[in-house]
Amino acid sequence: MDDLYQLLNTLITEVRQQPQPPNSIKWRLSMHRLLLEIQQLPRLAKSSHPDYPAALNLTLEYVRLNIAKFDLNSPSVSESFLKWINSYLGWRIRDLYSPEKDAPLSLDAPIASDFGEITLLDMGNTYYKTGQITEALDCLRAALQVFTPTNYPRRI
Repeated sequence: MDDLYQLLNTLITEVRQQPQPPNSIKWRLSMHRLLLEIQQLPRLAKSSHPDYPAALNLTLEYVRLNIAKFDLNSPSVSESFLKWINSYLGWRIRDLYSPEKDAPLSLDAPIASDFGEITLLDMGNTYYKTGQITEALDCLRAALQVFTPTNYPRRI
């Protein structure tokens, strides 16, 4: 077990020291090895939900995108890293059991706002008609994020 955590420390340091351009082979290889080792961690949060692999994939993607934000100044880097991963993965697992996850995408479902009930479609339409194109697109993006089953941001 100590060997696994020592390897994890080494890989985290290695990934953080490499430049991160997408075409950097050294960084991608280091990141690949780190992501493989994460999956072998004995205390990684688990779930029997059939969509658990999707939650794990979102977590690994989060690690890949946010590894630079991880704080290395901890007495036990591997313990802190495991807590960091499990906190994100725990929320993704919780999302799997959320009753809204199977709700159909609907732009005309009423939502609460400061002005009473309104639909996202009406909000976007109002912004569009007043020339606020950016706000109209933000409404559409928000609808896609809120109602997407995995709650994973999508680009339009």
